[in-house]
Amino acid sequence: MLVSVEELRRYLGGYDPEHPSMLEEMANILEGVQLQLETWLNRPVELVQVREVALTDGKGNLYLSVTPLRKLISYGVGVGSITAPETTYTPYTRTPDALIGVDGRMIEKTDHRFAAPTYSNGRYFMGMPNTGYIVEYIGGIDGTQCPDIKLAIKRVAAREFTQAHVDVVGQRQGHAEDVEVGDNRTIGWTTAELTQLQRYRRRIAL
Repeated sequence: MLVSVEELRRYLGGYDPEHPSMLEEMANILEGVQLQLETWLNRPVELVQVREVALTDGKGNLYLSVTPLRKLISYGVGVGSITAPETTYTPYTRTPDALIGVDGRMIEKTDHRFAAPTYSNGRYFMGMPNTGYIVEYIGGIDGTQCPDIKLAIKRVAAREFTQAHVDVVGQRQGHAEDVEVGDNRTIGWTTAELTQLQRYRRRIAL
């Protein structure tokens, strides 16, 4: 998860739980809050390694489900994979068919970029249209470089934890204290909080 239990503890003022089960509860809340955000953004907020099967379109473009794409690890047609940096393609020598004669016109439509997939505008150009590929890659938002995402997750998780365990959070350093819940918004992400992260959202055409 992008935010650790220790980070959430510090955000809650150094909260030290009496029962280990409370740490597990904090971890569960952090996971749930992050997954809710990722569902809304249509992408993970941390780098993930993905292997999936995808079909190129009629022009040979391959669109993958997790963006942004950070690194192409391997790809292949069928079950075999090809390590991307070592991929080469050498066109075979063509000769005019007897039907068109020795001086017949030949057209080359094998794109020169077929030697290795090229990435641009959210897609890989694979060179082979309507072909199924098994692709392994790194994708997702690098949330470690996005302080606003981490802060938002901590805020939402802290609100949920304190509202569910307000009496427990009030116990600091061996004695109970009165706790004033400063954030009375409902549990979960609010529309305003999601709107602040709108720029990270992946638009998907249905």
